[in-house]
Parts: sequence; C-alpha cells; structure tokens
Amino acid sequence: MLVVLFEVDVEQLEGFYEREHRLNIIEAVVEELHPPLTASETKRALLCTDFKNDEEYIQCKCAREEDYQRRVGDFYKGRLWREDILPVRKYLSLCLSAAKAQSEAFCDNFLDHSYLADRKTTIRRFLFEVDTAFLVIKDDGFYLPEQETQRIEQWRKENVITTQDNYV
Repeated sequence: MLVVLFEVDVEQLEGFYEREHRLNIIEAVVEELHPPLTASETKRALLCTDFKNDEEYIQCKCAREEDYQRRVGDFYKGRLWREDILPVRKYLSLCLSAAKAQSEAFCDNFLDHSYLADRKTTIRRFLFEVDTAFLVIKDDGFYLPEQETQRIEQWRKENVITTQDNYV
C-alpha cells in the first residue's frame, strides 16, 4: 500500500494528535519511495489508521464518558464506525486528483487499496460499478458532473446504504 508522508514538527505534534483524535495513530516502519516508485530508505513514521468500532475508539481514546461527550456527543448522535457510509463526492474527488498528481501507479494503488466503510468495496469498484459520475477526468483532475444521482440513490437502497444524517 502506498501512502503520502508529510512532516509534522515536534512542536506541532500535540495539535496533530488533537486534530486527528478519532484516528488510531500507530508507529510504523515505512519505505520512502521516489519516482518512479523506487525504494530509497526505510524510516519510522506515524500511521493514521481507523478503529474497528466505536467501542475500540472509546476504550483507547476516551478515559471517561465526559471525554466522549466533549469530543463526539456534543456534535454527533449515533455510531461513528458504520458500514453504510459512502464517500463525500467532493472530498473523494480531491483525494483522486491528489493521487493522480503523484503518478498513475500511485492512483492505481489508491483505487485498489482504499475501501468504503464496509471494508470490502474498493474505491475502484465503487467508482466503476456504482458512481460512474466520478469518471469524468481531465488533465488537471477529476470532475463531478451533477447527473446520475438517482442511479446512485437506487444503488444505496439496494445495498441498504442510508443517507441518514446524525449530526446534531
């Protein structure tokens, strides 16, 4: 799996951890690659991963019920880790454009190793089988036409995907 590495100054780590509180941040050994994706060096890095479910998040990140309420409950009602969530089209478009800007190989890796919340459907499968509206690609990025919304909504219904909004 290819990922993007970025540097965070030691002085900014506290803010980074706070901003990314809902992610499971682990230390990992990574191999830095340079175009055309050839290995150059191995180093230790922080890797942002997700939690398996709400219970794991609460156990690892919220020592008290008040912590969860302050970080989540004041803004959102319902489960955080659900299988029925689809990508926000604009955000996915930004991610695709960024991946494509790295290289075709990087973009292919992103498409084949990034999954929807169901942890089974790759982004590539979602785009080609479900949301073909994403597939308008120009030299400077991916663009989102406003058509095909009904077909996507039908797919959501057939696959028990809800668009319920649980924000407070």
